[in-house]
Amino acid sequence: MGHRTVISIAGQFSFFAALLFGGAGTVMWLEGWFLLLLTLAGAMLILIRLKQHDPDLLAERLKFSIQKRQPFWDKMIMLSFMAVGLAWTLAVGFEAVRVGYSFLHWSLQLVGVVLYCAGLWIQYRALMANSFLIPVVRLQAERGQHVISTGPYRYVRHPFYSAVCLLSVGASLLLASLIGVGLSICLILLLCIRIVKEEALLLSGLPTYPDYCRDIRYRLIPCVW
Repeated sequence: MGHRTVISIAGQFSFFAALLFGGAGTVMWLEGWFLLLLTLAGAMLILIRLKQHDPDLLAERLKFSIQKRQPFWDKMIMLSFMAVGLAWTLAVGFEAVRVGYSFLHWSLQLVGVVLYCAGLWIQYRALMANSFLIPVVRLQAERGQHVISTGPYRYVRHPFYSAVCLLSVGASLLLASLIGVGLSICLILLLCIRIVKEEALLLSGLPTYPDYCRDIRYRLIPCVW
């Protein structure tokens, strides 16, 4: 793994940790450290496996989420997503530690751990299955993009987004933050808008995608949507 990759990942995690513990106003926060370590373990597994299995996808995943060839609507969605994510990172620590008024039972925190770990696993499986899972929405003719129907793509059409939903809600429960749960719902709604717009692009640009949609009925949650 190159030095630039390590520096980039270290910088992102340092920024995330600074916001998380900055919102809490202290580093003496066990749940915050537990979330950070889980996130770091999942990220390192994905980085190592992508370096071995799909270095081109790793290079794409490390690029910024706003790019030149990205549709304007996707830029707006991603900017909104980042804004809500920033608010989430600051708010969960503030509520859970500084205010401390959340009434979530400890059993829901355990549910949050399970959901978060499930999200990490689905995220990992989606990245291993789909070499075209880049951060932005665009057709990738230069990379020979085609429909992926293996791994978690056998169950829903957007398993990576399913993982993001589990990660966001799971982290909010783990940190005992009701505000975090509310902001997670906002993130999920943004993802749903992105899915609809992205599928319109794929239906018009990938010849076999309509057949895939007929075979795999659900976008995000099996038997729901």
